[in-house]
Amino acid sequence: MQASMMFFLFLFAIGIQSTPTPPQIPPQFYSNITFAQSPGFPSPGDMYYSNTDSAILYTIVVDMGNGYSTNITNLSQKNDSYTFMNGECKPSPGQFSDMFAWLPYSTYGGLIEFDGLECDLWTWNYSLNSQRLLSVGNTPVLLMSTFQTFPELNETTTIIWEFFGFTPLDLNPAIFQTPDQCLSTGFICPNGSVQEMDFIFYHPVEDYDLNNQNVADFAGDTAFICYVGYSSFEFDQLISLVRIQVNTSWG
Repeated sequence: MQASMMFFLFLFAIGIQSTPTPPQIPPQFYSNITFAQSPGFPSPGDMYYSNTDSAILYTIVVDMGNGYSTNITNLSQKNDSYTFMNGECKPSPGQFSDMFAWLPYSTYGGLIEFDGLECDLWTWNYSLNSQRLLSVGNTPVLLMSTFQTFPELNETTTIIWEFFGFTPLDLNPAIFQTPDQCLSTGFICPNGSVQEMDFIFYHPVEDYDLNNQNVADFAGDTAFICYVGYSSFEFDQLISLVRIQVNTSWG
């Protein structure tokens, strides 16, 4: 009886030792990345990340089709976020959030082979929100974040980050400083004029207000409805043609 109990305790101890502790991702690092958001296609890029400075800076190359691509850079700080595209900087919603803060509360999911690597799987779930991380030791390999976008419809969006050449670094805080162009007024084109332009407005039946709304040309709204807009059919039922006077001095 005593020998059997000792054998059981030995196996129990082995079981405890075989379950690793959650990884501790370095607070500062640089990495090449592949970024993907559903619906969408993977985009290569790179990332500077500093939990110490509450900041993240990453650039991705987005395939626009027909041989065209564009660089999009996102800077998120403790209280602000900015997006750089086509030489312009604009404020964007949100602020820095530690993408690995959930790991101390995660559950170990076992070993997973991914891209030729034997990785530990870590998971965290809350309602329709979830996190999945594949890691080798304290090095992240792939992070999958799913969160609610339309709570009324129980719909979610998934963002995937794949890390290559992950390198812990002591980063200079100057990397994350807001560029002057983000805080200045917009570029004004010379000799601008007022012109009438046609736009497409995708909206609810009862709401024709253009204030703080997005409009697009025919190609832009067609792409939106085909790739994204289908998820908002419950809220947006009409497609309207609107004619707007615009000041071309602003591009």
